[in-house]
Amino acid sequence: MVVKSFYALSLLAVCGIVSGLPADIQTKVSPTTTLDSSGRGTIYYQMGAAGSCGAVHGDGDYIVALGPNYMKGPKSPYCGRRISAKNTSNGKTVTVTVADTCPTCGPGDIDFALGPWNALTNNASPGVFPLSWHFS
Repeated sequence: MVVKSFYALSLLAVCGIVSGLPADIQTKVSPTTTLDSSGRGTIYYQMGAAGSCGAVHGDGDYIVALGPNYMKGPKSPYCGRRISAKNTSNGKTVTVTVADTCPTCGPGDIDFALGPWNALTNNASPGVFPLSWHFS
């Protein structure tokens, strides 16, 4: 009985420590994680240049850039990962591929190429929208 209580208290202590960590530390997850995230969606243009993952894509391609908390250069394990992203203001959803780094994005933010931006925002002018997303 004492052993079970010790393990239960230890588990509660670890959970309390993890939940008290700053958000930027909590969002540094492994490449296999499928936890839901939320943040802001913004737009960027590829402009014929290679992204930080090394490939050149067109502006209409369904690609995204993640913030530096995920991307650690061209060898990032997130390069090529698929993401399901939802515009929470209108319910539209797309599946995109990680291809670049967004140096100004926060932990839950995503920078969308023109193609997925248009699909998520009904061709809205550049701006910001609320989103939820997860690795698929």
